[in-house]
Amino acid sequence: MPNPDAPFKPSAADLKKRPREQAIRAFFQSKILTGAFPVGMALPSMQALAALWNSNYFTVHRALTPLVQEGLLRRHKGVGTFVSESRRKLETVGIYYGGDIISERRHGYAVQLHRLLHQEFKKQNLKVRTWLDPREPGEVTQSVMPEITWAIEHQEIQAMVAVMTQGEHAPLFARLPVPVVFFSNTITTRNVFFPHREFLLKALQLCRDEGRRNVALIASPSLLTTPERTHEWKGKRALELFENLCKTAGVMTDARWFHLIDSGSLTQEVERVQIEAAYRGLLDGPAGTRPDALIVYPDNNLATLSRLLAKSGTRLDASLFVVSHRNEPTAFNLPAGPRYIALSLESVARELAAMVQSIMENQPCPSRPGDLIASDSPGDWQG
Repeated sequence: MPNPDAPFKPSAADLKKRPREQAIRAFFQSKILTGAFPVGMALPSMQALAALWNSNYFTVHRALTPLVQEGLLRRHKGVGTFVSESRRKLETVGIYYGGDIISERRHGYAVQLHRLLHQEFKKQNLKVRTWLDPREPGEVTQSVMPEITWAIEHQEIQAMVAVMTQGEHAPLFARLPVPVVFFSNTITTRNVFFPHREFLLKALQLCRDEGRRNVALIASPSLLTTPERTHEWKGKRALELFENLCKTAGVMTDARWFHLIDSGSLTQEVERVQIEAAYRGLLDGPAGTRPDALIVYPDNNLATLSRLLAKSGTRLDASLFVVSHRNEPTAFNLPAGPRYIALSLESVARELAAMVQSIMENQPCPSRPGDLIASDSPGDWQG
């Protein structure tokens, strides 16, 4: 027969936490706010909880009293203690950014996204608190910022948005006793993501609409990932995936024109060599054996190629119709001529705000793609 007290039994890690009173309070607070302990659930007696936690009646009673005062628990004299609320009223949302968001130019989109998030939460009459993580990358993956933990424990925020550059940090946020939503391609739940497949299809359709039928690709392997399939496809299987997307869009490709360049595993010098070699290889050969369109992903690959060509006094070949991704207008200096496809940051902010509300209302909250927008200019446009 199942032990009715089993859900309230702490783990070995919980028992190691000190002081014990805070550990007990944090355990029950987290279970209630995440829905693990539903409204109306009865707690074991104080004596039974004390035995489970290797503690005493008075410590357990003191630990749970603040949760009673917050309205998460209710006590009925002579009857017992019960869960009374599964969530707090949403008043303030915390927003977290990794430190490299402002230290690296490629994350310039975060400034615009932050403004848009503020606008979305203002529409909902919500306040916002923001944290920029100043710690080294190794520290970031070990623990959530103490300031965030303190704000949650003192009810200063009731939900979080994590605009993350460190995917390893996600499990730490997921364990917080408040709803957390993410803007990241490394998370599989509760996140807004860049829709890679839709980007490729949109780029291929642009090529087709321009009358181009033979399409080449110079891209990071991450382009062939999805939130459900997070590993990078390489080699023959990756080519087959791209070929199938080309067929869907009504264009063609060739193995000679397919180049995946894994920038994350290469030195900058090797990366530059591979990008230039891939591009120049597309222009070799007689007419009829060359592509008439090129997709480049991400935008830093096009920026690198553009700089390399400029050093030799040349530009992108005029016979190639080029389509590229771009992050945000301040991220890289990109050439005029190609068509650009960007993630609409307005849609990201809108979806993140909607996801927070869905979770607070105990509604399903699957991951959602952001919207893509196209432009014929590398300059500013409303993202």
